[in-house]
Amino acid sequence: MRPAELPIYAPRPDRPLRPAVFLDRDGTLTEPRHYPTRPDDLVLQRDIGSPLRALQHQGFALIVVTNQSALARGLLDAEGLDAMHDRLRTLLGHHRVHLDGIYACPHHPDGTVPRYRGSCQCRKPAPGMLQQAAHDLGIDLTRSWTVGDSPCDIGAGRRAGTRTALVAATPLHHAVADVHRATTSEALCQILRHHLGKATGYSASAVSRLETADRPATDLDMLKRFADALVIPPGVLATLLGVTPPRATRVANAQRTDTSGEDPMKRRSLLTAGLAVPALALERLDEALALLPAPTSAPSANRLMAQYRQARAQFNRGIHAELIEALPDLLATAEACADQGEAADYARLAACYDLATETLSKVGRYDASRITADRSNTYARISGDPLASAASARAFSIVLRHAGRAATAQRITLHAAAQVETTGLTTAAQARTFAQMLCTVAYAAAEAGDRDRALEMIRDAERAAALLPEQPGTPTFSVTPASVTLYKVGVLWSLGDAGAAVHAGQNLRPEQFATAERRGRLHTDMARAWWRWGKAEQTAQALLAAHRTAPAEVRDRPSIRAIVTDLAQHHPHTSGVRELTAAVRSARP
Repeated sequence: MRPAELPIYAPRPDRPLRPAVFLDRDGTLTEPRHYPTRPDDLVLQRDIGSPLRALQHQGFALIVVTNQSALARGLLDAEGLDAMHDRLRTLLGHHRVHLDGIYACPHHPDGTVPRYRGSCQCRKPAPGMLQQAAHDLGIDLTRSWTVGDSPCDIGAGRRAGTRTALVAATPLHHAVADVHRATTSEALCQILRHHLGKATGYSASAVSRLETADRPATDLDMLKRFADALVIPPGVLATLLGVTPPRATRVANAQRTDTSGEDPMKRRSLLTAGLAVPALALERLDEALALLPAPTSAPSANRLMAQYRQARAQFNRGIHAELIEALPDLLATAEACADQGEAADYARLAACYDLATETLSKVGRYDASRITADRSNTYARISGDPLASAASARAFSIVLRHAGRAATAQRITLHAAAQVETTGLTTAAQARTFAQMLCTVAYAAAEAGDRDRALEMIRDAERAAALLPEQPGTPTFSVTPASVTLYKVGVLWSLGDAGAAVHAGQNLRPEQFATAERRGRLHTDMARAWWRWGKAEQTAQALLAAHRTAPAEVRDRPSIRAIVTDLAQHHPHTSGVRELTAAVRSARP
């Protein structure tokens, strides 16, 4: 139970604010009961899992705010209330819904328990619980909603500055809400429509008409806007809606003069020549993220871990095409295993989505990686495992950096590192995860232009790595002094200190890294540093070494292929460039 009579503070400025849906418990989230006092008294309202999960995926925090005068009346104690809320979290977890917070007011003016008798700032319709949650969790109240079945709920929401949704069969006196629906599910769906409408520039009613096919979904601009808001490919959205967008008209290009001094077709062919991930495999993965297939075999934890180990080995060896082919079934198996609702199942599910995020980011599919990163974040939070949350934050930071949101990536990874540190770092896994997160924070800070923080964090990572025991890392994080030094190369490169980056990595050797992917990354990171320093020959030699070690690190990464293209365009006669270009082209499937 969260004591809500604490002083109210402004939201903390050290993190981005997000919207929330504040949910009353009895009669809104759960079936109405007269003073429920046992965990079994809580039964979820019908059909609320899907809209809650959709709102969660759209970035809303889900927070319960409930008056619990049963404590003041002596019908229930704090331990009993905690047991009830553990039950509530479990019920929602079966629907893959995670509560970001539960705030309960135990007070009542006529209570019989002295410590809870009297007036307070938290009992609805006072806004205290909502304001406290906004401070604790970084909530933007002006973008949030309060959902409840009584005038007290609506009053609390209005006083806190949120929009409000009333759940009642008929309008209630003194409960003027922004939305009125007969069931909680309908109210949540209307909030989702309002959010999607605002994100796309359409009204909530237009969203509703699109859902029911009253409005034809053949407007490509409309499809694209909704696809962007939902973070799924437009073609998949069209399939979900049961419509076929009109084919784009093919227009012959008039001949024009290219003034750039380069042959654009030659540049394009070099950029795409070595891409070894078939488009069909990527399309199948896109579809699987929208409509997850059934597992090909009976799901079990043992089968899932065998699939995950094989997929991770493919990643480590740079076999991206085979890995992307395997991801739909891996994710389907992990989702099926998580139906049991156990914390460990959710941690494994998050790890599978992390692997998908890393893979998709590496091959430049950032739209799809945003979906997988969001799902990993959700499932990691449900698991309650700080190490799973750290892994999720690390993968999410990759997506955010590629989206130009390095400052947000820095805040998220810094928070995750702090959470890992609270474990006390008493196990090797915790210590290694903490060292890895310091590296991740350092790189995110460098990308955000925060030089002092970046250098401070990489120094802390060096110290942490030096204290690690001599043993292999966990499946998620394998951290050694050499791997931290390689991160330092990337940090210095990102800060623009190309010479310092080359100097930092000059003593690194491939044999210090356990996987082909990491050995290839050593060479590509050094190539980036040489390239930024203006050393074309050293860049070409480093990329040739990367291609020999892990061809996919050169072939599949858009940023590295761009360097190969620029070398071919501007330094065709430099030693190693012709050999490099031929190697990349010959790798085309």
